Amino acid sequence: MSTEESEKQVELGVTDYIVYAGEISRNGYDQICDVHNGELPETGNQKAVLILSTLGGDPDAAFRICRSLHHHYPDGITVFIPGLCKSAGTLIAIGASQVWMCDRGELGPLDVQLAKPDELFGRSSGLDLPQAIENLQTQAIRTFRESLLDIRMGGKLSTSMAAKISTELTTGLFQPIFGQIDPTKVGETQRAMLIGYDYGERLNNKFKNLKGGALQKLTTGYPSHSFVIDRKEARELFQKVNRPPAWLQNAVDRAAKAIENATLSMDNPLVVKLPASEIEPSEEDGKDEEAQQGVDNGKPSGSSGDKESRSSSKRSSSGRKTGARTTKSDEKPD
Repeated sequence: MSTEESEKQVELGVTDYIVYAGEISRNGYDQICDVHNGELPETGNQKAVLILSTLGGDPDAAFRICRSLHHHYPDGITVFIPGLCKSAGTLIAIGASQVWMCDRGELGPLDVQLAKPDELFGRSSGLDLPQAIENLQTQAIRTFRESLLDIRMGGKLSTSMAAKISTELTTGLFQPIFGQIDPTKVGETQRAMLIGYDYGERLNNKFKNLKGGALQKLTTGYPSHSFVIDRKEARELFQKVNRPPAWLQNAVDRAAKAIENATLSMDNPLVVKLPASEIEPSEEDGKDEEAQQGVDNGKPSGSSGDKESRSSSKRSSSGRKTGARTTKSDEKPD
């Protein structure tokens, strides 16, 4: 056994590997607690890798899940993102000591979703109302300024008279629109938007993996709830963002379909601790590791980069899934 393989075995001996696929919910939090089976933090492994695939969910549950992981794994938590990890999933990633993202992995903004009135399942972004008010304010100021100049220059009136007319014109145009805004709704929206920020601030205090200003950008700096934060973008937000080891990618590839189905399901999330036998690196995985390192280090083709292609072809021809939905893609490494 090589030195590198020995180090991997040691890592397996001190690290728990947990899959969480599905909606972030209180039920998922209960399952995370059940994974520990009452085990005291000081008697179990001190590190964990959380393989996280989710479309989002309850930010309160995300906070409890991450706090539970902090309690049981004080030496480090790695969030491994094979595919989608949106909204509340991003909140959990903020509490990690490092993030591993596959080529097709993506995070999303901390954009709180609010229930629409009179809608059973419809939800709207918490940014909708603040952005609408901001746009209305911008339009009102522009209307006042343009009408003031037109009246002053075209009508040859005094500035005070032109300002009075412009004020009445702008007020008449925008007062009915502003009158439809409910102050109570504005307050509720502002409080909802603070949830992601305040939870993120608390969770980041454990390992401090966020860069300066990243939390503010995650809560208000993106135009939509579904905005894609890929690995390159994530490196502008987090201190530690890397590719996952090839041997662990291969283990997740084998369960790709089950993870995808659980992610898209509205039922209870899939939460399971993986036994070491399912993720123990093989000789072929070791070759993949070398190939990946060659690509990341920019080695020319014909060396380790070609080894990765040959290794991937072997897995495809033998019938094993190569993670078409999770890790392998035609994207260039970043």
